[in-house]
Amino acid sequence: MPDRSRLPMLLLALLIAIGGCGNQDERPPSVWRARPAMGINSPVIVDGIAYISGKGGFVYALESSTYAVKWTFKADGDLSPPAVVDGVVYVSSADMSLYALDAASGRERWAFAARDRLVSVPTVDGDTLYVASQEGILYAVDRQTGQERWNLALDGGLTEGKYLIAVQDGMIYVSLGGNDNAPDFVAAIDAATQEIVWRYESSGFLMSPTVDGAVVYIGDFDGLVALEAATGAIIWRQQNGAGFSVALVAGERLYVGAATVSGAGIVNEDGAGLYAIDKATGAILWHLPTRNPVFARPLLLGDQIYAVSNVDGFRVEKDTGKAIEIYRFISPSNSQPGADGDSVLIGSSMAELYRMGP
Repeated sequence: MPDRSRLPMLLLALLIAIGGCGNQDERPPSVWRARPAMGINSPVIVDGIAYISGKGGFVYALESSTYAVKWTFKADGDLSPPAVVDGVVYVSSADMSLYALDAASGRERWAFAARDRLVSVPTVDGDTLYVASQEGILYAVDRQTGQERWNLALDGGLTEGKYLIAVQDGMIYVSLGGNDNAPDFVAAIDAATQEIVWRYESSGFLMSPTVDGAVVYIGDFDGLVALEAATGAIIWRQQNGAGFSVALVAGERLYVGAATVSGAGIVNEDGAGLYAIDKATGAILWHLPTRNPVFARPLLLGDQIYAVSNVDGFRVEKDTGKAIEIYRFISPSNSQPGADGDSVLIGSSMAELYRMGP
């Protein structure tokens, strides 16, 4: 028989353990739950409708203010986060298909059949969609018809953390894991000729690239590097003992999450957290430590940065790095926040949708 006299003290200890993360405000966000349950990817909100996809193959369109479901779509494999452009929702699937859905009704407009599992987020550039498969095949697809324009087999594959393709000025930038124990690398590809213009190899685990003007920024488990977009030459490298994730460019700064790394993998030490970095020099401007790694790209909304760190969400002053609010999630998330007015929506690995904001 348990000692019931100790239950109030045990409950108090549990509440202290859950709540102890500084003296910033903490409050539970509102929640919507996907049924049937699925891990939710990064949501995209357009004109008051939240488009949500994830593991299990479902796409949901929700009224973002009420969470009322407008329509659902079911594929036969896990789905990428959606891209929503000009009234069409694009999602790639592990069932080897790229789907174009009518944003108002969920009706399938077309489906493109690939040769293996599609895992990247569809990237729109004009009238072309770019998507990559787990085996490292890059496809260019006509956005209106779903017809393949070309494909290119790359010497590597897409793994976790490499699902975002960057496109600018006729160049495509994609991170891949090397085959046969070869190092991870970023390939810069000429979209017109399908030629690889340059490769940058890393001794660490590369994340997805971010391109801004003449510079490509890439995080890996060794640090953060800035490369010339035209040549791949190194401009600067930031190594402070932390591995960096996918960068957000805002003005003259980069905002990027990090986790410290050891030979045994990711560990929670002083380097983990959210960083502001001078994009011209790589100098660290501020660092907000977190208990867990920050893998997803942060979001800038007004003068505040939103970031997700496993079971914690952070709303932060962009100039100082001061945490305005810290949210404690019920289930873990590595989802990029999606802007919805003056607040954000965040998906979790356990089918729940959270709202953060004032």
